[in-house]
Amino acid sequence: MPFCFVGVTGQSTKFRRLFIVMRRVLVIITTAAFFLQLSTSCRRNPLNVNISGIELELKIKRLEKDLFTAYPRYDTISRTEI
Repeated sequence: MPFCFVGVTGQSTKFRRLFIVMRRVLVIITTAAFFLQLSTSCRRNPLNVNISGIELELKIKRLEKDLFTAYPRYDTISRTEI
């Protein structure tokens, strides 16, 4: 036994039985969790969809070009204009 149970007569056998039961419950829970993980992880990913046949016309407008061309830069403005 990994633990040494010392106590009043009858107490050590109760602790041993409790320890054995707790160990069995832990093994059962661990085994159930392992098989649950194994059974749910081997499924096909529903989000992995083939979209290669879909045609898309996409126009990208660059925001930084609009931002920097809307107003002239401050270093190009003369001091008298500021």
